Amino acid sequence: MSYEVTLLVFGILLLLVGLLGKVKAKEIEVGTSSRIVRIVLSLLGIVFVVSSFNPDIIKSFLPTPPNQTDPGDTTKRDSTGIVGPTSPKDEIKSGMQVYFLHASGLIGDPQTANNGWDAGTFGITGGSHQVVTANGQALKNGIFVRIITDSKTLAADDYKYMYSAVTGWVYYDKIRDNGKEQLWKISVVGVPPDGELHYGDRVKISNGYWPKANLGKKGKWLQCVNDDATIWILSKEPGKVSKK
Repeated sequence: MSYEVTLLVFGILLLLVGLLGKVKAKEIEVGTSSRIVRIVLSLLGIVFVVSSFNPDIIKSFLPTPPNQTDPGDTTKRDSTGIVGPTSPKDEIKSGMQVYFLHASGLIGDPQTANNGWDAGTFGITGGSHQVVTANGQALKNGIFVRIITDSKTLAADDYKYMYSAVTGWVYYDKIRDNGKEQLWKISVVGVPPDGELHYGDRVKISNGYWPKANLGKKGKWLQCVNDDATIWILSKEPGKVSKK
C-alpha cells in the first residue's frame, strides 16, 4: 500500500470515528464517547485525507533526521552544518596547470621590474603555472617542487622558473640544477605531509633555500618574508576575484 493510500484510509477511519463515535470492521471496533476526542479525531481525519492528495503537507510537520540530505545534494554535513563536497577533489599531478589564488587576487604573469629582471607579480589576471617535481617523483604535500610560469613571453628564452633572490623579491630564471632558491615547498594548511595535492587545497609556500621565508605579496609584487602568513588556494582556473 502506498504512502498516499495509507494516509487516505487512515484519514477516513479517523473522520468516521469522529462523526459516528464508533466504527466496526470485522472483529475490530474503534470508538469513543468523548465529544472533545471526536472533534480532534475529525480534524485529524480531515488533515490526513487532504494530505493523501498532497503528501508534502504532512511531511513538513515531521522532524528531519540528523545528517539527512537530498539524493541530489553534493554536500556532506556534521553537527556544525555543511562541511564540503562529498565527491573527492581532483588530484594535482606533476606538470599540471595550477593557478595560485588569494582572497584579493592571484599570482599573475611575470613582468619586467625596474632592474630589468622578470619579476613575480600579484594581480587579478593571468597567472597560469605548472608545479613540477624533480626526478619524476610523484607530487606530494610538503615536498620540494619547481614552479614554472606558462607565460609565452618568457618561454622562448626559458626564463620561467620561479625563485627567491637574497632580497626576498621573487623572479624567474633559467633552470639551475643546484639552485635551492628555485625550489618551493607547498604545504597544505592543517594537513600532515606526504599526502596528495588537490585543487581547492589551502596552502603555504616556503622557499627551499630560506625555509622560514614564505611566499607572500607586497603591492603588485611577490616577495618571500620570514613567517609570512599568506595562504594560497590551488585552482584549476583563475577564478573570479574582487579588486581590493
